[in-house]
Amino acid sequence: MGYTHRPIKGTTTVTADLPDGQYAILVMHDENKNHRPDMDGNGIPTEPTGMSNNPELHAFPTFDQLAVNIQGNTTIDIDMVRYK
Repeated sequence: MGYTHRPIKGTTTVTADLPDGQYAILVMHDENKNHRPDMDGNGIPTEPTGMSNNPELHAFPTFDQLAVNIQGNTTIDIDMVRYK
């Protein structure tokens, strides 16, 4: 079974006070407010999800694929998608 990205429209800004360094960022929208990530039987998120560098997923990405450098005041755009 294949999965395709379905982009979610809208913008949310999140600010985090992080020390300079390399980070991998994962964002999930807990639509049903159960305080846990919901996944299908194959481990694919069923709620909107976004990752740094906006990878096209064929398998769960590695740290190196998601890694972004944070130096001072850094802005990173992450696309939220729903996998189907």
